[in-house]
Amino acid sequence: MGSIDTEVSADLKVADPATTNMPYHRIAVAVGGRKNEAALSYAAALAKESGAVVRVVHLREREIYRGQRFVIESADDADKVVDNALAQLQDAGVTASSSVRVASVGREGVNIVDEALGWGADAIVLGPGPRRSWRRLFGRGVCEQVLRVSTIPVFVASTAYEPHKVSGTATETKVARERHAA
Repeated sequence: MGSIDTEVSADLKVADPATTNMPYHRIAVAVGGRKNEAALSYAAALAKESGAVVRVVHLREREIYRGQRFVIESADDADKVVDNALAQLQDAGVTASSSVRVASVGREGVNIVDEALGWGADAIVLGPGPRRSWRRLFGRGVCEQVLRVSTIPVFVASTAYEPHKVSGTATETKVARERHAA
């Protein structure tokens, strides 16, 4: 079957893991406090396809205000996000571990890439991120930061991503289309 590309933004495309020909052994997936399902589903599909292990990376953002540093998310909240992500990956039959870091706001992408490279990842998987954000508007969103800094492949999962399924119906449909085209 051909590849399925879903447009995420004007510059970013998401490829179907079933069509990715590179063998991956270690995949880092970045998760935040919001919607992580697309990134985790994509990472699970890519890991199953290539037999890779997955590292869940979560950042606790740190803000600096009037010389004081404040961590925006509590350690318990971060643990809940990571535990939910690990449970979803393990339910999908993927071996996974996790890492939680404190990162300054605006430097998330650098920290994700640093964690992935330090762990020896072959690829990074990100979620689509917020649709409306002033940082994204000016090219300073997390996806843009990771794409700019990373030296390894980066996959951006679409919110509409569903794992590619091969069935007899799909094959029959393809054969029927070829027969009608002839």
